[in-house]
Amino acid sequence: LGQGDAVKKALELAGSNDADRPTRLEVIAALGEAAPPEALPVLLRLLDSPAISVKRAALQALMKYDDPSVGSTIC
Repeated sequence: LGQGDAVKKALELAGSNDADRPTRLEVIAALGEAAPPEALPVLLRLLDSPAISVKRAALQALMKYDDPSVGSTIC
């Protein structure tokens, strides 16, 4: 997989409610570390997840982004 393909696959996995939870949390954390711009909308949507662990992982991942939409969505 190329980098773009890997990010696309990671975004699909992070956004999937059917994915294995521990794997999903690892992928969300990895997206936070890499902080690709295309992950921002997915991470913001994850804040609406009913799973607390997914919300927490998304919040931690979003800390890497210097984007006004993060603050306006959280607050």
